[in-house]
Amino acid sequence: PMSSQTEAKAQNPATLQDALVYARSAVMAARWGDVEDAYNRVLLLDPASIEAYYQKAEAYSYLGKNVEANTDYNRAASLPAVDPLTEYFLGDALASLKRSAEAKPHLQAAVNSDAWDAYERCMRGMAYAWLDDYSRAAQDFNGAIALNPQSSFARYNLGRVYLWQGDFTKAMEAFGESIKRNDQFVRAYLLRAKAERALGRTKDADNDENTIAALNNL
Repeated sequence: PMSSQTEAKAQNPATLQDALVYARSAVMAARWGDVEDAYNRVLLLDPASIEAYYQKAEAYSYLGKNVEANTDYNRAASLPAVDPLTEYFLGDALASLKRSAEAKPHLQAAVNSDAWDAYERCMRGMAYAWLDDYSRAAQDFNGAIALNPQSSFARYNLGRVYLWQGDFTKAMEAFGESIKRNDQFVRAYLLRAKAERALGRTKDADNDENTIAALNNL
């Protein structure tokens, strides 16, 4: 988490690094409206930022704006990758556009990242998940949580790994921890409800789906 002084500086960035600090913190908190705004600031400073177009596409996807998401995934997919982190953005953009054969070598290059902070650990974990290496994906998401315990997004992604592995109890718990840190995160409620139904917890799943409906009407 950022200090108030650092956050104020990042919200009114004088440099690209300031803008990225704030934008990445919004991703890790799963604040998708803020992600869109923050990466628009990044684009003012770096109009060819593959990260900005990719993360805006992700934000639009989480917000249910699929046309806008597709537009920005295509923009990200048209830009070059220059290091393991940008290889991930390119690979995930291509995979999201269902261009899996093109995506795979970029995702394989992405896992060579040193992943020194929570954000990069999360991105590398997502690359491992795309490559169906769930054990390493879980290691990276747990590593991200250790570095940023308040990250709703890291816990959400850990929950997804457990869900894909069929460990519905751990998935439900991880999504619950994600929601504790961001009670507006619709996708976390949605996937927790899926885990709850798999466990026969119908009433809990119904409650989560009612919450989703209420959030979508805000």
